Amino acid sequence: MRRSPLLSLTALLLLAPAAARPANDLSATVERYCTKCHNPEDWAGGLDLSSLDPAHVNTDAASWEKVVRKLRSGMMPPPGKERPTRKEAEEYYRYYADELADWGAVDNLMRLQGLHAQSFPEEALRTLRGRFAAGHGTYPLVGDPDTIVREMTKIPAAGFAGCTLSFVDYVKEFPIFAAEILPRLERLGLRQPVR
Repeated sequence: MRRSPLLSLTALLLLAPAAARPANDLSATVERYCTKCHNPEDWAGGLDLSSLDPAHVNTDAASWEKVVRKLRSGMMPPPGKERPTRKEAEEYYRYYADELADWGAVDNLMRLQGLHAQSFPEEALRTLRGRFAAGHGTYPLVGDPDTIVREMTKIPAAGFAGCTLSFVDYVKEFPIFAAEILPRLERLGLRQPVR
């Protein structure tokens, strides 16, 4: 098979973030994984999650958007701390990429980019729409580091010689990617070790 030189891919790295719905389940998840550090005493990251209500994210949208960015990037919970399960990560992804999506904005963005053409199969349009809701057409990688690596092995298997990744906050998120994902890719021979 002839390989294409590079796939431009925006990957959403969801390293097993907190689950979301229903709200009482989210409250329990936040309590279990987050409030040990994000509370009024420790104030980690300048955030007290024990005082925020997941059932009413509109009361402090800025804080919840910060939470989503940290979870989506895999920065939280930090490496070495207990992380939610893959099932919880998938539930969270469905919650924020489907239930919380601004579908009017998604449809408008797709229309502006010409992604509404009747020449696309209906299933392809549904997939694109969901991925735009998750973050401007992302290719979601959901799960623990081993799951993310397994998913990333599909890229060269599909004939691509490489891909580009983007991060919400590169400076803070790349160290986690470098510590947990890159060594696994090196062991599989999918990446040359940095010397």
